[in-house]
Amino acid sequence: MKGIENITGVVHAAGMGTRLGDLTKDTPKALIKVGGRPMVSYAIQLLKALGFKKIVVVGGYLCPQVQEYLAKEYPDVIAVENPEYKDDSLKTLNKSLPYCDGGIFQVDVDFIYPWKFVKQVEDSNIFEGEDVKVMVTSQKELIPADM
Repeated sequence: MKGIENITGVVHAAGMGTRLGDLTKDTPKALIKVGGRPMVSYAIQLLKALGFKKIVVVGGYLCPQVQEYLAKEYPDVIAVENPEYKDDSLKTLNKSLPYCDGGIFQVDVDFIYPWKFVKQVEDSNIFEGEDVKVMVTSQKELIPADM
């Protein structure tokens, strides 16, 4: 995809998943299985389908489990820990920055996008040019946002 060469895919996977109750008592949200696969695998596969060559996953709660999974299943993905994950998501994003080249395309680990999303991103030409800093989605379209 044109324009993606200098952008790093970042997955926020630091949260505790408190709304999931006992499911996350001993397991980080990123490793909770949906459809037989850990949520983090959906995020990584999405970024790979979009063409990202460099992917950073920032964990927090029970991060060593996430790091172990990534080392085994996705050794090409950079795993980073945010020990301040309880504070706010900007600190999680900040932990990824030393590993990012150029721009950032960030997804949350608990958003599982339909595969048609890949086509929407490709068709949008959103990565062309240098003015798009953040991309948000709605149910129907991609919306470039300058935040």
